[in-house]
Amino acid sequence: MQNIALDSGNKITQSIPLGHLGDFNSMYTPQRFVEQVMAFEYLFDKLDHKNAQSPKFPLKKELECMFNEFPQLLSLTKIPAEIISDQIKEIRRTIAHGYAYYYDFKNDSNTKCLMILLDKLIKCMSLKWIGFSNNDISNYTLSHEHRHHRHHRHAYSEMTLAVYYCSKQK
Repeated sequence: MQNIALDSGNKITQSIPLGHLGDFNSMYTPQRFVEQVMAFEYLFDKLDHKNAQSPKFPLKKELECMFNEFPQLLSLTKIPAEIISDQIKEIRRTIAHGYAYYYDFKNDSNTKCLMILLDKLIKCMSLKWIGFSNNDISNYTLSHEHRHHRHHRHAYSEMTLAVYYCSKQK
């Protein structure tokens, strides 16, 4: 959090969890979905500041751009980035207008899948931001996908990442 504060030249007076840090009980709530979108937008601004600031580049286009940047994330879904991005944008719109706020998404398998995809996208964007190449990220995410499928929230632990990074340095 302090790095974010230094980046923006501000003090952090209130911290919010980034989208991929939910626990099991808060995993599929509208609030967490909004936190994921905020984390995505923050990272998108870091990776592509010019487009992030452009009014001609709304959330749907930002999502599409990033899903196309990491095509391995959608390789199993067979659904194009454009459709996934539109679905995420629509869920955010319904939450923003108050339609989805009082219930969670635990029984909505499509929204749960989209939230898991957003988690994975945020992780890939985080890895890119700290300096990993797209090729490293692709190899890392694909090689760990099968081993950690049931525990996707833990697949990118710092220890695993450090070991992977060290192995790439040899």
